[in-house]
Formats: sequence, C-alpha cells, structure tokens
Amino acid sequence: MIRKPNSGQSNGTIGERVGIYARYSDQKQDPSSLLAQLALCRDFAASKGWEVNSPTQ
Repeated sequence: MIRKPNSGQSNGTIGERVGIYARYSDQKQDPSSLLAQLALCRDFAASKGWEVNSPTQ
C-alpha cells in the first residue's frame, strides 16, 4: 500500500515522493508475496509519476 502524508496541500502531482508499506498478514503467507506487493506498489507509483523513497526494514 502506498501512503503519502496528508498535509492538505498534496494533490498527487507528478514528482511526489511516496513511501511503500508492505507486510505479512500471517505466518501462512507465502514469503514471495511480500516481493509481489512491493513490485505492485512500485509499478503503481511509477504509473502516477511518483518517486518512491528508499525502503526501510
């Protein structure tokens, strides 16, 4: 899921910087699904022209 701070002035314009938050739902979840979540979020951000901040773990 991609989340941006809601400062009241951001309208999702090209050049926005965003962060990605991905997590495991439970221990039965396939570990590769986390990578798939990240890839989907990166693709979505790219389609909007957003810059993704460096990931932290």
